Amino acid sequence: MVITNGSRVHRPEALAALERLSAAGGEIWFKVDAGSSEARAALNGISVPTARVVESLHLACDTVPTWIQTMAVHPHADPTGVAQIVQAAQAAGAAPRGLLLYGLRRPSHQPGGEDLRALDHVELTAAADQLRAETGLEVRVFE
Repeated sequence: MVITNGSRVHRPEALAALERLSAAGGEIWFKVDAGSSEARAALNGISVPTARVVESLHLACDTVPTWIQTMAVHPHADPTGVAQIVQAAQAAGAAPRGLLLYGLRRPSHQPGGEDLRALDHVELTAAADQLRAETGLEVRVFE
């Protein structure tokens, strides 16, 4: 299993590595924590255009079994935005296995990380229900 943000999936050497991983029975967890470039920059400190995330997710799903890993935290919880990325990838033909939803596990050391707070059980369950309804995928929740 490999966890990735998918930013280099389009590179030939990355695709070749994913093909080898798939042939060995592996899978990836493709990290998508927010639907917009601005929210991803605030939460993860990266600014990847949404179209690139969708394209990379589609490539990954075509190459290796892929789960979408998403973290939901306040103030950046974004199940609708994540669902929109998944739906766009699905519309392009991607078939992810499902979503892995988790909350805040440890303090963030990124700038602004002191403002993050975990969703409670009810909020995390509601986010999972929303993701299931909007994507039609299995959603596994990790608290």
